[in-house]
Amino acid sequence: MFAPLPRALVHAARRRASWTTPAHSRARGGPSDGARAATGARRAANVSRALRLSIEDAPWAAREIVHADAFDGVVVPDLRRRDAEHGAGDRDRWRARDGTTRTTSTSASGGTTEAVARAIALVAMGGTNPSILCVSGDGGAIDSSAEVLGRLREARARGTLPRETTLLAAANPMLGATEAERVMRKRESGADGIITQPALLLGRFERWWEACERLGAFDGLGESARESGAAKGLILGVAPIRDVRGLELWFKLTDVDGDADADARALRDEYAANAASMSPERFDDWTFERFELATTHAASLDHVAGVHVMPITPGGYAHAARLARDVLPMFRR
Repeated sequence: MFAPLPRALVHAARRRASWTTPAHSRARGGPSDGARAATGARRAANVSRALRLSIEDAPWAAREIVHADAFDGVVVPDLRRRDAEHGAGDRDRWRARDGTTRTTSTSASGGTTEAVARAIALVAMGGTNPSILCVSGDGGAIDSSAEVLGRLREARARGTLPRETTLLAAANPMLGATEAERVMRKRESGADGIITQPALLLGRFERWWEACERLGAFDGLGESARESGAAKGLILGVAPIRDVRGLELWFKLTDVDGDADADARALRDEYAANAASMSPERFDDWTFERFELATTHAASLDHVAGVHVMPITPGGYAHAARLARDVLPMFRR
């Protein structure tokens, strides 16, 4: 279990540049120094609780990274396409590991009925404190995962699904306030917790966050997370992005138009300018610093029970390994 986030790390994060806001956006104006200080004091007070840290599995994820003691759990995407190409043996390495969250996708399954059956079969693979992340997936109906959550909640009540199973929903803060309404529907459908996509752009994230709080989408999540060691509560995603190409990939994955959105363009320009002006080693340190600050910021917010690292590229997993080696030990008791 994680100890409270070190105050020195929080103070260092506040002394540095914003983790999501490009320099030119900061220059346009923002919160006053007094507002920043108040926000910083609130965050410092809010980190005095234990946090859960998980990491995304991927075909190229080095086992020494995803098995590292720094991570409490792993989220395994729907791997049937990879299973068909490489066999199921790699997936089965998670059969007995505690803290494994398995994903069921309506688009990958071909519909809600198959997604429900898939989820029940995945939980039957074994492990204590099982958890299922319900997603619509690429091309899936936008609220199909809410229907899956509702049916899995019914299956859990009947005993078809083990009663200790945690039901999780995904959220994309980059969609802003409209996504808050979907988070609320998923909570009402039975989600015990929420795992988000990474917050790439601060303005969009803040609009999503404020709308969620206004609707009550976060209500009770903190209490739920403290009930057990399961992956409950609000878990914010963070992404180690090491170059412009990786940033553009994340824009695509989170439905951000990198050409139309001024903040997205500015962030992409900042990555490109630093890549051109810095040595490769310094640029690598700069991208890692952004990743570290995003992790620190996510961990310091109200309601948050954990942080989910989403590397998605081999280089991203190298940054995840560096975080586990150089930063996360400070979280341990």
